[in-house]
Amino acid sequence: ISIKAYVVSGIIGLAILGLVFMLLMLWVQARGRFVLLDDVARHAQNNFIVQPWKQNRRLANQLFVFHVVVRLLGVLALAMCAGIGLLIAWPDIRAHAFRSRAGVALALALILYLGFIFIFILIDVLTQALVVPLMYLRRCGPLAGWRTVLREMLPGHKVSVLLFVL
Repeated sequence: ISIKAYVVSGIIGLAILGLVFMLLMLWVQARGRFVLLDDVARHAQNNFIVQPWKQNRRLANQLFVFHVVVRLLGVLALAMCAGIGLLIAWPDIRAHAFRSRAGVALALALILYLGFIFIFILIDVLTQALVVPLMYLRRCGPLAGWRTVLREMLPGHKVSVLLFVL
């Protein structure tokens, strides 16, 4: 077996290990959000980790799955930006020249990329600030929490929510 095979295997192994670590941190973060929220809501003095950790298991696991799906959608959106840029720039890439198509492709991909980054940051901020407390209060999943935010909270408070996010 060549050194190249060892290097490739090592890189793949590190990528898998990094992915597993990232998922573990997302899961612990989801559980921790509900532990903290429960402790603050109940002014907990005893069992301030174990009891809320167990009681909010279902909500936290639903939040974890929601975060994983949103991040996967984010990766797909960013891959789409790169794909659109490549499709537009392909004639210049094949000609080994940086002409107007490549410049337009780069600008468009960058604008789309920044737009998606903004959207996903907004989703994350609103999820943590509004949806998680709603999930806790109403004992509902993240999609039901988002429905409440979109249907009941945002329509009458767009400016307040915008100022909060900023």
